[in-house]
Amino acid sequence: AWEVFFSDWDVFLCPVYGVTAQPYADEAPWFDSKVTNQEDFSLPLRLAAATGHPAVVIPLAQDAKGLPIGVQLIGPRWCDERLLAIAGQISEITGGFRRPPGF
Repeated sequence: AWEVFFSDWDVFLCPVYGVTAQPYADEAPWFDSKVTNQEDFSLPLRLAAATGHPAVVIPLAQDAKGLPIGVQLIGPRWCDERLLAIAGQISEITGGFRRPPGF
């Protein structure tokens, strides 16, 4: 199925994690009560690992607290350089990583 997808698209863009970044000192209460374990949150991260496709995570924006909102780009097999080039172009457009307040 991935090969068919990548015959029409250069990359697959998806969330990094099921929630946005949280301040370092925060504890479990920020977890949504509908999700009972970390595996549910990290499902997008396992897509590339399970299929052997190259992936890169980059910051796309910042939330109201100034913390990064990341996206994961997954590319076709053996196209790592193209994937990194696309990630670099997106980072140029969005301004790349910006240090959150207090860090």
